Amino acid sequence: MNVGRARKVASSVAVAAAAVFGACAPNSAVMRSNHYQLAVPKDWQATEEGGVAVLHVPQAANAPGGKLDLRVHAWLLDRTVDQPVQESLDRLAKLGAAPLQPAGDAAEEACGELAHDFSLFGHAQSAAHMRTASGDYVVVTAAQTSGSLVAAVGVVPNDARVCENLHAMTAAIASLQDRLTPADDPTVPGRPPIQLDSPIAGRPSTVIPAPNSTP
Repeated sequence: MNVGRARKVASSVAVAAAAVFGACAPNSAVMRSNHYQLAVPKDWQATEEGGVAVLHVPQAANAPGGKLDLRVHAWLLDRTVDQPVQESLDRLAKLGAAPLQPAGDAAEEACGELAHDFSLFGHAQSAAHMRTASGDYVVVTAAQTSGSLVAAVGVVPNDARVCENLHAMTAAIASLQDRLTPADDPTVPGRPPIQLDSPIAGRPSTVIPAPNSTP
């Protein structure tokens, strides 16, 4: 693919303005982009942050005090990579994400066995368990599909509920196996970047416009 066109299309599918789908809906919404389609459960919220789709998922046992952030990054990719998780980590670093270091065995020693394997788009994928400089935990998995590289990045604060929330986050990522499906062709021009279709009768879809720059 022409590099200029790839950058233009990548810009057209990034997320820019916020859209929220709250727990008041009886059924899931469907988030559509050039890269993927995602069924959003009724107790999750879909927003954007810095041009990235962010899914706010419940903490363990629906504890009060906010939700956990599960970010969905997507890039056009016209080549095959052997290690999509490492490719995603490299790309996140280039985007200026907080430096990440392998979490090692500390989390599992404190919290018990954590999931290290997931399935995205019908393919088994490994996961990287990482930590930020401030001690928060980050779970990353990724897969290629239909000319796209899609990464799920779950962030868990290092607080009193870290163990419960690590298990809640890995369960949320595991659920993407049944919620995340590929788009037909990420290079098709003119498609809305992100569209959130509401199942509520009489409520229109929300379209999130594209930003002016490519992340």
